[in-house]
Amino acid sequence: MNLNVLHWSYRDLKVFPAEVQTASDSVEEIYLKENFIETLPLWLFQMTNLKFIHLTGNLIDEIPDDIQCLVNLEFLDVSKNRLKEIPSTIGALSKLKCLNVSENEISSIPRQIGFLRNLEALDASKNLLAVVPNELGNCINLLEINLRGNHLLTEIPSRVYALCKLIYFDVNNCGLSYLPYVVGARLVHVRAFDNQKLTHIPIVYEKFLQPWMEPLPIYCPLLNIQKDFLVKVFSPTENRWFNLPRGVIDIHKRDHRIPFTLFELCIRKIYTNFWGPILDNLLAELVPRIILYYIKMGPIGHCGNGFCSNPIFKDCHFLLLKK
Repeated sequence: MNLNVLHWSYRDLKVFPAEVQTASDSVEEIYLKENFIETLPLWLFQMTNLKFIHLTGNLIDEIPDDIQCLVNLEFLDVSKNRLKEIPSTIGALSKLKCLNVSENEISSIPRQIGFLRNLEALDASKNLLAVVPNELGNCINLLEINLRGNHLLTEIPSRVYALCKLIYFDVNNCGLSYLPYVVGARLVHVRAFDNQKLTHIPIVYEKFLQPWMEPLPIYCPLLNIQKDFLVKVFSPTENRWFNLPRGVIDIHKRDHRIPFTLFELCIRKIYTNFWGPILDNLLAELVPRIILYYIKMGPIGHCGNGFCSNPIFKDCHFLLLKK
């Protein structure tokens, strides 16, 4: 019998087995799938050798703050439970690589998730998320993100789309009104086009479109900017409004090229040369709050003029849209 791995799945258990506690010094993996467990015992968090916890399909409604004590934890699956929140102390699990909280009732992800620099996979699909924190963009080793089925989710920070190692991103069946005009260089699989409120698909997503979608490129003279909950622009050629990223403020027609504003150049300079998670607190003391906001949100896109590729935050000249 392998005392490092305990399998107690599909046994109709209502509480954690006492046998788990007696073997606590040696246990590294626990499987308690598809039971009727409602609470996590406090002694569980004294098992500091734990690396793998699989609790999918139970009745758990809370993860105690003591989760921070499991300093060696690499895999946590609490999907298909009754969770309403993720404790902020989750940020202390520096070795965590995989976090699955799908099919719960979670309404927000704590900002402290940005401390999980070794996180490779996040599944928060089919919850009640309305916001994704910018700090998720600090998880620089993320390879997979699944946020499918969060119907209250209206936007994703562009920093998250632009994560440098991200390969798979699923935000289908959400409430997204627009997609950022920037994606990570290694992104291969994007599931984002089944969002009923999307008015268009930016050209940067062209390679991810399925053949049956038949995207049509159009030139859109950007006039009549409307700003309410979203930034919108009217296209006379299409006789319709398009939703744009929230950060856009100034849009100029293609034949009216003007230099970037000092505000735009300032944001670009700081973001390109100075910003990083380590300098986050320092910059908060040195730069105005409005500039810091744009830096934390990340660029809404990159310049498509020749080999420029400079990040763009708020000041655009023209856009090429796809239906």
